[in-house]
Amino acid sequence: MNARTFRASTMPEALAKVQAELGPEALVLASHKVLSGPAWQIWRGPEIEVLALPPNAVADQDGTLSTEPPNTPGPAPQSPTTWPGSLDHIHRQLIASGVDEHLARQIASGAADMLGPRALCDLQRLREHVARDLAARLPVGEYLPRQGEQRIIVLVGPSGVGKTAATAKLAGYARYTLGRRVAIVTLDTFRVGALAQIQTFADILHLPLTVAYTPADLTAAIAAYREMDLIVIDTPGRNPRRSAELVELAALLTPLPLSRRTFLVASATAKPGDLAEAASAFRGLELNGLMFTKMDETVTFGNLFTLACATALPANYFCFGPRVLQDIEPASPERLVELLLEKEN
Repeated sequence: MNARTFRASTMPEALAKVQAELGPEALVLASHKVLSGPAWQIWRGPEIEVLALPPNAVADQDGTLSTEPPNTPGPAPQSPTTWPGSLDHIHRQLIASGVDEHLARQIASGAADMLGPRALCDLQRLREHVARDLAARLPVGEYLPRQGEQRIIVLVGPSGVGKTAATAKLAGYARYTLGRRVAIVTLDTFRVGALAQIQTFADILHLPLTVAYTPADLTAAIAAYREMDLIVIDTPGRNPRRSAELVELAALLTPLPLSRRTFLVASATAKPGDLAEAASAFRGLELNGLMFTKMDETVTFGNLFTLACATALPANYFCFGPRVLQDIEPASPERLVELLLEKEN
């Protein structure tokens, strides 16, 4: 696999080292803080350590993200030929909904091991068991401020996934459903029409908006909104295959406090391989969660379920349509499982 470790005092510097040595399409696997210098130095300071691979080094043959840890074989799934018809039906339904094939077989095999022959032939009982298994595998977590505390949420992702609309929906949800004081900051000054779009959303929601062109602008905006409960930050879409763009974005976000949360915005209409690549590329920005968009534009949701399972990142919010105030809801395992197991996919 030839994984390489890079250290630097800041995330942008570490990503720059990755790009310089492994090229602009290097894959970032993980990042975390470590202490620099020998262990006996009690004054050691923190550094950022990034684990990266050359391009395409961690992709499966089909280009999807593996749902098993590297070098850790999963349990051998039973052969579908030994399953009763009802279990085979559920297995095929999961595959048709876009769930990773290995993961789907693992779920079906687990049901075969846990349930008796009578339950396996009862489609309703089998469906209930599989629904519980699916829900238990899906991490979720809403991250919005309680009264009297401030939180900062940054939305990142590739172009075209609906980050700006998601920014407005999250801000509107916090303001008008939860009654929090909310401000919006946008760093998306590159895309044609981006500023007009976010300004329109801010006007509709009657929320303050600041445009930040530089890290200094972002620092000033955070200071100006210190009385706000929540600051939602929209960012420009970045190409997962161009590490230079990710380095630029990381540099823009440098002034933000470590307590911020960074959500990867993932479109429900994206191919599984593209979601996997985006998750791998944006990991260097220290992702904390997932926000799913365009869920009204598809009838298959297994790609989102597989992404959450493979990354172990909690799903935070679901977005289902164009309405800013109505088409967002906190993520729940039951909701996604319901979509996965609908009788007609």
